[in-house]
Amino acid sequence: MDRRRLRATFDEVPELYDRARPTYPDALFDDLVALLPGPRLLEDRLRHGKATAALVGRGFEVTCIELGERLAAVAAAASPERTRAHG
Repeated sequence: MDRRRLRATFDEVPELYDRARPTYPDALFDDLVALLPGPRLLEDRLRHGKATAALVGRGFEVTCIELGERLAAVAAAASPERTRAHG
């Protein structure tokens, strides 16, 4: 499978990916926060937005990049008050 096709796989079924992908443990983010230098982050590949939500919930301002328009829309719908998705 070529790289472009593989990259688009999750964007073809974003709702299924969102339901199937488990959330991350709180301890992971507690440890991560201790390593981060400041309150502003850049996240590459937003995907379903679960990690983003955990970081925002801990007071971080997160700017995300997601090439999949459908995935970005699913993440934006989950957190409309703090998400701006641009296609």
